[in-house]
This record gives sequence, C-alpha cells and structure tokens, in this order.
Amino acid sequence: MMPTGTKPAGHQGLRLGLALSGGGFRATLFHLGVIRFLYEARLLNNVTDICSVSGGSILAAHLVLNWSRYNGSKEDFERAAAEIVHFVRKDVRGRIVRRWILSFLAIFPPLLQRRSWTRTALVESHYSVLYGKKHLDALRDPSLPELQLLTTSMTTGNLCAFSKEGFWTRAGNKVTRAPRGSIPISRAVAASSAFPPLFPPLKFSREELSVVESYPYDEYLADGGVFDNLGVRMLQWLQTADSSHGFIVVSDAQGCFDLAVERRFSFVVQRTVRATDILMQRISDLELRDAERAFTDKRSNVIHCDIHGVVPYTNDPTALEEGVQQQIRMIRTDLDQFSGEEIYLLVRQGYAVARNAWKPWKAMIEREQPAPGLWTDIPWNPLPAEVTRERVAKGEWDIPNSNILNKRLWSARDWVSWVSLALVLLYATIFSLPYL
Repeated sequence: MMPTGTKPAGHQGLRLGLALSGGGFRATLFHLGVIRFLYEARLLNNVTDICSVSGGSILAAHLVLNWSRYNGSKEDFERAAAEIVHFVRKDVRGRIVRRWILSFLAIFPPLLQRRSWTRTALVESHYSVLYGKKHLDALRDPSLPELQLLTTSMTTGNLCAFSKEGFWTRAGNKVTRAPRGSIPISRAVAASSAFPPLFPPLKFSREELSVVESYPYDEYLADGGVFDNLGVRMLQWLQTADSSHGFIVVSDAQGCFDLAVERRFSFVVQRTVRATDILMQRISDLELRDAERAFTDKRSNVIHCDIHGVVPYTNDPTALEEGVQQQIRMIRTDLDQFSGEEIYLLVRQGYAVARNAWKPWKAMIEREQPAPGLWTDIPWNPLPAEVTRERVAKGEWDIPNSNILNKRLWSARDWVSWVSLALVLLYATIFSLPYL
C-alpha cells in the first residue's frame, strides 16, 4: 500500500479505456474495488475514456466528478469512496417503491406535481444526493476522462449516450447529436439505470434536448444494459487509429447466469424473465468476444475483470476463500440496501480480480512507478471498523432478506411507510362508516 498522504503518479504515455458494466449496486461496489486497484497501481490517472452502464454509471459519474479526489491522497480517495458506500447502504429501491405507492394513496400531491411522483423522477431525485445539481457541462474540464453514460432508446432500439457534449445516438455509421449540456447528471444516470421491469423509460422531449427542428421524435430512454450491458461497443466506436488505448479494462459484474434445473417455468413471468436473461447473456458473450478481437487488431490489450472468476486463494493473499468467492457472484443485482458484509465482499473481490488480471503486466507497472506492497499486502477495506477477513472466513456474514414485504413495501425507519399506513387506516374507517 502507498504511504499515507502520497498522491499516485500515472504511467507516462499510457492510455486506458474503462468499461463499467451494469448490475445494480453489486456492480457499483465491484467496480469500486477495481478502481481502488488501479489507484494503487498508479494506473487510474491514465484512464482517458470511461463507458458505463446502469450500476456502473452510478460509480462512473461520481468518479469523474470527483476525479482529483479519487486520484489524490489515500485519505482523499477514502473520503470520496465513502460517499458511494453510504449511498448503497440506503434502501433506494424500497424508498422509491414506497413513495410511488404513497402517490396513489395521497391523491392530491401527485395531481399538483405529477411528474415528480413517477418512479423515474424519484430515482433521479435520489441520485441527486450523489451528484447535487451538477449538469453535463461539469464534465467539460480537459483534465477529466471522457465519460459516456450509456442508455438504450426504446423508441429506435439504438444505443445512446450522455457525455460532456450532451446527448448523442448512433445508428450504423450515422451519428445524431443533441448538444445539450444543461441536462442534470442525476437525470442522465437515471436514464442509464432505468431497468425496464421496475422503471418506465425516461422521456426526453425534443424541447428538452433543444433539437426541435433537427430531431424527428422524442426519445424514451431505458437501461443501457438492454443494448450492451458491458459498455464495450461504445468503446470500440470511440477508439480510432489516432487515439487507441494501450489497455481496455472491462469490469464485468453482470448477474449470475446459472442452471435452473428445479424450475418448470409454468408462469409467463418466469418464462419471460428467463428468456430475457438468456438473450442478455448471449449478447454480452458476443459483445465481449467481438470487442476482444477488435481491440486486439488495434493493438490494445483487454483486461477482463470478471466477478464470476475465482482467484486462487492459495496463491494470492488478497483473495478470499474460494467458497466465499463462489457465493459473492450470487449476490443480487439490485438497488436495495446492501449490508456492510456485502460491501466488503464485493469491493474485496473487485480488487482481487483486478490484481490477478493485471499480473501478466506486473513488470510494466513496476518499471515506471513502483507501488510498494501492491502485490503482497491485504487490499483496502472500505469498512475496516465493521468487517474483517476473519469474520468472513468463518461465514459470519449475511445477505439481507430481499423479501418484498420486508424491504420494499414497509420499513419502520421510513416515514413514508407510516404515512401510507395512516392513510390506509383512514380510508378503511371512512368506507366502513356507513356500515357502522
């Protein structure tokens, strides 16, 4: 590990492209572990382009907006990362669902402020806790890497992106741009992570995009993972002969696709979800193979940091026990509350997987900017006071119950639950009066 207060330098002349996959808060935390390794290896400063999807966009936007902190001293990095850790400990999904339900019970407030009570508007307001009132214009600083927050057009089926230039989309070789830098970053991230089963797509009208004359239709935008859950397609489009990357780092925290031998898929929802999972898995596999071939042709090395990979425990002091690693890949891809143990496990796994994937280039990393302890020390723990390796090794960790009643519809800590309960009791009393 680097000494306290030390600011890492980059590797001169080296350019890195970074793709952060979707996968809810699980992806956000796994990517944070990968970012921490890049920081300690003096590689983070060399990232010039970032393409992110869904849960990856949650971290990517915060990373770029706080670039100097993530590349500053150890304390600066930890303070910036603590904001992400604090955010994923909130039950964002549950809070949104409960407020959405209240919007039906409370009738009049939604009538007066209809848009602010939609699920997508609610997720946008929650993201503003991380990004404040920053707009896409805030990404224009030339010292920052180019950020592409990926989303999918439900209108055209094309891959779209929000960047410092505003909104743009590509169909074949045709690129259509809406240079609207005043779009809030929280809204762009909401569009990137609007997973269709839970959130309806966000509407971006031609007036909002300031392209009334040149743009033929309004855009309805959903999760970028519908088109490409890895973000590697956009990186291919960005890479040219004059701006190729020495390395492409693909941080892959997608959902676990396992055998379903006990299921009969009798219900239409089960069949639909399984068919969607199969299609998305095939698309991701094909996109990754195509990207590896394309990047190799352009003399770029692909570093695939896969949450499903198992780092040999006996050969790597940063790796957790292999049985624990197998359980980590089963952690849900969701936006509900993550426990301290889950945060520790996912960040730790991201760090260990990235470290293992970069080992073939160990000599290159150490040649220009030696990183003392990088290949021998225990990795960074974002919650040192709460979680220890020994507790995890003993199985003393817990995945919170994701029960719909316990985590979505009711929370004793959320005032909205109590207001909703009071309204239900009030309506029940009013409707029962004629019979009393």
